[in-house]
Amino acid sequence: MRLPAVLSALLLLAALTACASLELPPVEGDPGAARSQLRTVAESGPVPLVVLRAPEGIRPEMVVDALARGIRGLDVRFEATERVRPGSVVASFVEAAPESLCRSDAAPAEAPAGAGPVVLLVWCGDRGGVASVGPVATSGAPAEVERTLWRVASRLFPDDYADRYGIDLFGLRIGIGASIGF
Repeated sequence: MRLPAVLSALLLLAALTACASLELPPVEGDPGAARSQLRTVAESGPVPLVVLRAPEGIRPEMVVDALARGIRGLDVRFEATERVRPGSVVASFVEAAPESLCRSDAAPAEAPAGAGPVVLLVWCGDRGGVASVGPVATSGAPAEVERTLWRVASRLFPDDYADRYGIDLFGLRIGIGASIGF
């Protein structure tokens, strides 16, 4: 009987260690403002998306689909464009200063020799970068890039359901309301 208890404890420890090692991408700026501005732009049509220096095998259409799936609670259609303008998302696959990516004349430099691809996502508002996430290292494999884009998009545009409609209690949405019936 002693062995299952020890085995259970070891499995629990391994699971906790695995969960603790998941590193969330760093966020700079105000992601709440980025989501609010994204909602406003999305209501008027497709949201411009500029893809810079994508690794071989990563098409802009794949980035468009992955970002749309990574944003929870908001139906967003992205449209790949060449020019950065206010109310657009920039997805860069090389490290760069986020603020510099929001200028229409700027593009990130080539990646240094031997540097692997990264994912850097920036929301550009009227006055430059509002929020950014990354850079997050990736192998460049399409499946891993797609998963990284989901994670980065969910951090840049966090779900605001709990703030707007209720409380998030371990994944259960709890709201306060009243009803009168006879």
